Amino acid sequence: MKQFYQGDIPILELKEKKGLEFKKMKNNVVVAEGETTGHFHTVKVKDRADVEIAQDANGYYFKVNSGEAVITHPEHKEITFGQGLWYVGRQFEYDELEERRVLD
Repeated sequence: MKQFYQGDIPILELKEKKGLEFKKMKNNVVVAEGETTGHFHTVKVKDRADVEIAQDANGYYFKVNSGEAVITHPEHKEITFGQGLWYVGRQFEYDELEERRVLD
């Protein structure tokens, strides 16, 4: 399984995910917003790629059927994704008392 990070955002390759309703991406989609900076992590379709996107309570999923998609952020290096199913999540930190989402 491939795994990437863009700041505090993990992007993981999945074999499959059932129960999602994917829709064809026609525009860029913001998949996470930095709480401290206000900057966005955005999925963009490159050229004429065939990319679909879905969302559930855990985060966003995007499926690259052909071509490539990229995730961009003003403060991080752009990451390019080829064919496959990708999950965009959030990173958490734990201590003995609570669970906290890592802020970007």
